[in-house]
Amino acid sequence: GWYEVKAVCAKGKEVYGKIRVSSTVTKPSIEVTSTNEQENGWYGKDNKEVEVTISTDNETVVGIYYKTNKDEGYTYQEGRSKVLTIKEVGRTIIYAYAVDKNGNESEIANKTIQYDNIKPVIDLSKVEIKEGMQEEGSEWYKTNVVLTLEKAITDQPQEVRIDGYYVWEITNEETPEEPTESNYLKGIDKQVKIETDGTHTLAFMAKDKAGNKSGIATLIIKKDSAA
Repeated sequence: GWYEVKAVCAKGKEVYGKIRVSSTVTKPSIEVTSTNEQENGWYGKDNKEVEVTISTDNETVVGIYYKTNKDEGYTYQEGRSKVLTIKEVGRTIIYAYAVDKNGNESEIANKTIQYDNIKPVIDLSKVEIKEGMQEEGSEWYKTNVVLTLEKAITDQPQEVRIDGYYVWEITNEETPEEPTESNYLKGIDKQVKIETDGTHTLAFMAKDKAGNKSGIATLIIKKDSAA
C-alpha cells in the first residue's frame, strides 16, 4: 500500500511524500506422509499398523494443528512434526496445517488412509453349482461340474472388495500343496470347471484388495461319467 513519509534534512527542513510498499507473506509449508506398503490403495496387510507423519522443514514454524475426519476439532502440537498411528478399519482422513512464529498459517494438507486387516471368509455352504447332473441321492456327478464362489466369500468392511481367489487340487491331504500365482483367479465371479472323472479335493483361498487372505477351505467333487 501507500504510506506517507516525512524526511528531515540536516538544516531542519521537512519534506513530505508518499511511497508504495509491496509486501508478500510467505506461508509455511506442511506435508502428510505414511509408512508401510499398501495394496490397491489399502493398508493393513499382515496386520501392520500405519504410521502417518505430519511435518514441515520451515524453521519458523512453532506448531502444528491436526485432526481426522472422526474428530470434532483440531489438536495443537508444539513443534514441527507429529506422528499418528492408524489401525482403525475403514477410511481415515488426516488434516493438518502449520503455524509460524508470526501467526502465518499454511494451507491445509490431507491424506486418506484406507485400512483393512480383516481376512475374508469362505462359506462353502454357499458355493453355487452352475452346471452338473447327479442322480437323486448320489454324491457323484455324471456330467462336467461348473461352480462359482461369488456368494460364498464375504469380507469386512463393506467398502473392501474381494480381488479374487486361489483354487487348486489337493493330491496329498497329509502334505497339501500351497497355492501359486498360476492358481489365482482374479475376480469373484470366475467359474471353476471339473471335467475329469474321479474324486477331486479342491482347495480355495480368497484374497481381498487389501491383500488379506482367508484360510484354506476344501470341497470334494466326485465325477463319474459312466455312473
